[in-house]
Amino acid sequence: MSPRARLPRQDCAHCGRHDRCTRVVLEEAVCQRCTLRFARTAQPCPGCANIRVLAFYDDRRRPACAACTGNEAVYACTACGREDSPWGRLCGHCALKEKATALLSGPDGGINPRLRPVYEALISGPRPQSTLYWFTRSTGPATLGAMARGELDISHATFEAMPASRTNSYLRDLLTALGVLPPFHAELERVSPWLAELLSTLPAGQSEVLARFARWQVLSRLRRQEHHGTLTHGAISAARATIVVTARFMTGSPRTAPT
Repeated sequence: MSPRARLPRQDCAHCGRHDRCTRVVLEEAVCQRCTLRFARTAQPCPGCANIRVLAFYDDRRRPACAACTGNEAVYACTACGREDSPWGRLCGHCALKEKATALLSGPDGGINPRLRPVYEALISGPRPQSTLYWFTRSTGPATLGAMARGELDISHATFEAMPASRTNSYLRDLLTALGVLPPFHAELERVSPWLAELLSTLPAGQSEVLARFARWQVLSRLRRQEHHGTLTHGAISAARATIVVTARFMTGSPRTAPT
């Protein structure tokens, strides 16, 4: 039986719930839920002016931090001692460093040099909790981890071979913005998967003919414009329309482009 399970139930001094109260805050027993809520309210201590959880009374009966009242710093991060941004036994910043280091480390145990800018960007964000939630709710970190370990090449070609998704697009844009990948024209790169989807709806013979036309005539012209810095949204839209009209002409049906 855990120590908490052995505690008697009583009314929480903060919310009134009848529960096992695990901690004393301002000399009153509070439940675990209120303990967590209280831990997220760090503010300047009247004694030392540091941002701390004011869970104790000082000799002037003012809510103050553990250090100023001679109490154990139970709300402090076990790595750095700060009391704001709690995340379990650590603060959000230290927890994020720990997770980012584990994620982006290569086979030698050190952070993959090419992904160092990603590491710096992750740990320097103003809201570490948001990034920590991203670690658990997105497939993006798994892709970064595979790149760090050498299981995926850190290249645009890797993303081009992956299924089109918002997560993959975000990750590719992030690596490009950080200088890990060279610049690319995002709207132009989306034309290829769009074309592949359109071609999959056509009979084999027609698909092959349209593919040659689209890649050697339409897409090559867009690539030249991109190289010369003259590529526009209008040019890409017109190119898509040209491919769709050609597909309709070949099939004799009012086929529309995939979204």
